[in-house]
Formats: sequence, C-alpha cells, structure tokens
Amino acid sequence: MKLKGLHLLLNCIFVIVFNVVVFMIFQTFTVTFWVAYGFIHVAYLMAVISSYVRPKGRSSAVLGYPLASISWTYFLVEFVLGTMFLIFKDASFKISFIPQFVLFGIYVSLFISNILANRATSDEERQGSQNNLYIKQAASEVNLMMNQAADAALRKKLERIYDSLMGSQIRSNPALRDIENKIMINIGNLRESVRENNYIKANSAIVTLQGLIDDRNSRISLGRL
Repeated sequence: MKLKGLHLLLNCIFVIVFNVVVFMIFQTFTVTFWVAYGFIHVAYLMAVISSYVRPKGRSSAVLGYPLASISWTYFLVEFVLGTMFLIFKDASFKISFIPQFVLFGIYVSLFISNILANRATSDEERQGSQNNLYIKQAASEVNLMMNQAADAALRKKLERIYDSLMGSQIRSNPALRDIENKIMINIGNLRESVRENNYIKANSAIVTLQGLIDDRNSRISLGRL
C-alpha cells in the first residue's frame, strides 16, 4: 500500500507543479489555452497508464517500440506543442486544435496497433506452449514404454519413435488437431500392447504411429494444413 501511495504521489508531482506554474504565469485564458491544457493532461494520463500496462506477449511492439515508449514520446511532443499554444494563447482555435488532434490521432492508431500486436503475440506464445506440451507428453509416454519393454528389439523400435517425436516440429495448426489426436490414441494403444507384452500388436501400432508422425511433419513442412 505504501509503494502504491508513493507511485501515486510521484505521478501527481508533474500535474501539481505544472498547474501551479501555469496558473501563476497566466491570468487570462482563451479557448486555445484550454485546448492545449487539455491535450497536455490527456497525453500525460495516457503515458502514466501505459507505464503500468504489462504486455502479455514477450515481444509485442509497434515499429520496434513498446507501448510505454510510444506514450511517453507522444507526451513529450504534445508537451512542447501544447506549451507553445499556452504561450501563444491568442492563436485561432483551428490553428491550435488541428495539429494537436492529428498528433493525438496518430498516437491512438499506434496505441491500438500495439494492443493488437500484444494480443497476437500472446496467442502465438500460448499456442506454442500448448504445442510444446503435446510433443513433451507424447515423448514422455513413449519414454515410459521404453523402460517397461522387456524385448530389446521392441525397445529399439520405441526408441526410434521417441527420436521421431523429439525431432518433430513444434509448430502446429488447428487443421492438424485430427492427426495429433490419432497419434495420442495410437500411443495409448501401443502402451496397452507393451503392458500386455503383445509384441505383434505393439509392432503394428509402432508402424501406424511412425506413419502418423511422418505425415504430420510432412504436412507442416509442405504447408498442407
């Protein structure tokens, strides 16, 4: 709670100092003055909010810059531009409003683009994590069977299946879900065969499983999703 209070106080320092200085210097106020005053405060508010936003994706950025950097850059540019119109407060409304509104529009576009990039990056990382879990789960099942198999020839074949899984591409696609489900089903059948010491059935399951793994990898490599 104390840290949050300190952060809040730190963020309020600019607002307090800025307002004290502005209202001590200026005695008369025009529409141009209030337009600049409003845009400066909006820019600072967005910069502060952006500093507390934690992106879900590790590398989400627009034009190579994270959201906080874009927001603080917008604030600095708006602060310089807005201060100029605070000083020249007798300028026309259009001359003061249009450049600040255009600058705000550019910032909002970058802000939205960053949010979309953040979401896309997060989805890709989550999908990658799920795909990695699929490979690990399948390989773990086969590795367990390798330790259970009493027959040396069968153990060698299981080792080849294990190597094929570990060498498989992690990248997946919803279109591959069917074949990946078949792989997991066949691994379950193979596990039962190994447990029952039914080597004929186990060898048949290994051939089928190897074919499915090769088919999956081939589809990914050739882009036939």
